[in-house]
Amino acid sequence: MLSCLNKPKTSTLPAAGKFCMLLFLVSLVPAMILFPWIVHVWVDVPFHDDWGTPGHQLVLLCQGKFALGQMFAQHNESRPFFPRLIFIPLAWFGGWDVRRVMCATFAMVCVVSLLLHGLVRRLPAVKRGGILAMSLVMNLVLFWPNSEIWTYANAFMLVWPPVALLYALHVNLSGMSLREKVLWNSLLATVATWSWSNGMVLWLLAVPVPGAALLMQTGGGEQDKKRMRWYAVYAAAGIANLLFYFHGYRRPSDSPPFSWDPVKLARYFFTWAGAFFGDEKKALCLGVVVSLLFLALACVCLGLAFKKRDFTGSYPWLALGLYAVASGAVASMGRSGFGESQAMSPRYTAASGYLYIAVAGLGWLAWSSLCERFSPDRRLLTPLLRIIPVIAGLLCIPQVFQSYWNGRQTLKNIGEHRKAFLTAWQWSKALPGNPALALLLPNTGILNAFGSELESHHILRLIRWEPGIMAHWSYNGKATDTSNGVFSGCAVVAGEWLAVSGWSSQRDGTGAADYVLLTVCEAGSVPHPWTMLPTDLDSADVSTALKNERMTHSAFRTVLPMEGLPKGRLTVAAWAVDVKQGAIRPLARTFAVEVR
Repeated sequence: MLSCLNKPKTSTLPAAGKFCMLLFLVSLVPAMILFPWIVHVWVDVPFHDDWGTPGHQLVLLCQGKFALGQMFAQHNESRPFFPRLIFIPLAWFGGWDVRRVMCATFAMVCVVSLLLHGLVRRLPAVKRGGILAMSLVMNLVLFWPNSEIWTYANAFMLVWPPVALLYALHVNLSGMSLREKVLWNSLLATVATWSWSNGMVLWLLAVPVPGAALLMQTGGGEQDKKRMRWYAVYAAAGIANLLFYFHGYRRPSDSPPFSWDPVKLARYFFTWAGAFFGDEKKALCLGVVVSLLFLALACVCLGLAFKKRDFTGSYPWLALGLYAVASGAVASMGRSGFGESQAMSPRYTAASGYLYIAVAGLGWLAWSSLCERFSPDRRLLTPLLRIIPVIAGLLCIPQVFQSYWNGRQTLKNIGEHRKAFLTAWQWSKALPGNPALALLLPNTGILNAFGSELESHHILRLIRWEPGIMAHWSYNGKATDTSNGVFSGCAVVAGEWLAVSGWSSQRDGTGAADYVLLTVCEAGSVPHPWTMLPTDLDSADVSTALKNERMTHSAFRTVLPMEGLPKGRLTVAAWAVDVKQGAIRPLARTFAVEVR
């Protein structure tokens, strides 16, 4: 018994494997920093495309009209069969809480990080410090806060193609036989194709490559014939997938017409590529720089690969860069009609970020080859070459830090808008004219029909207030002080939007009111309710001024479309809503706006 206890403990995981896992976990610091921010802005409300997938399928299930073909149905340009396999069961069996799918999105990006870490370890002349530095840089890109994918569930399908591509790259770099590579990569390309529309580029980027071909070695005649047979199988699988994909395909009705103007397409693409940092003024210039840098590094690394007769180093980074370029090209052809501003959409960072990751990988290859070339006979130059990446990193830190901080603010703003949408849905029965409903889904008729159907089957479990709650409210009061809060801002933006802000308080000053109601009043008429807003946004300045920490989250602010408001001069007032007492109290100040 004692002899058994005194035996040294052993582990099945080698020491080197443990250290690599430790390096990977340390490199996830950007994810650890981002996750609390995401949780803070997560809102359980289906937004826009969520009502198409899985919303439409869930409604059909409730009505008993669901068929297998619905799993392959179009969602915009995509046919997200595999994401629906996750979407639908999660909502059907546990209630439709979109935050669960957002967690799945975050987990998938962590898988991308793990697969990228494996590619980083394959880089030549990379030591433990280099592995950690490269992995940190790539995780900073993956877990960049200036991205909409963290705040709505439908973004889940955007992360499937990168996972499939990275796994396919690992397959091609492995010692598997060509037959195994064909089978694996055919499966992975199929998953990518039926997840998001740009996933079909994997049929080109994930072409099975024998190890000998990456080393530029030729086989015998009989071996080449066997390879051609397996390539024919892969090509047949690709053709079958694409034929099935485009059978009955229809271009989305809300898409702009194709633009073949090369200047317009190029400007959209470069803006798309540079939008990663969220600075619209610099996006076009940044996009040109990173695209040219990728092209230059790709040429350098290809030249080195031909010289060394070894493509194993540059192959994965070229594939990732081409994936990003292909995604940008597809977006440009399909979306350039909306204008360059649309290319700034934060959701596109889910694809454009891989261009920056590819530049980092190719840059390391070019730099390490340069050091290797000059080390034997120019030792004085070697230390200078080794310090170049350090200097470049230090020079980039201020811009990256500023962009990262701005991205955090973007994430916060998106979360605030989602809270406004949730409030609009909660009051959609009592206040059906709320303009924020149209931002939740443009077709409010479908929104209410789908919502009612899902609520009746207990799939959608969000609380909605009944119309009677507002029946006895009076809008004739006027505030004489700031005890209920202040309506501090109301301005027309671009002639179509109304930006409002302020703060509210409960009767006893222990925190914010439950909601804030905005009313509008025409000259010589009576006020009528227009929109309901959430009141739990950050308001540190208010709590400081009132010397009351309980008022730290008592602000309201949003931008709403003025469509539907009567033309002319209107008076806008705000009211603190107390749901428990069923009463409203006027906030200090009102505003006069001109609707044209």
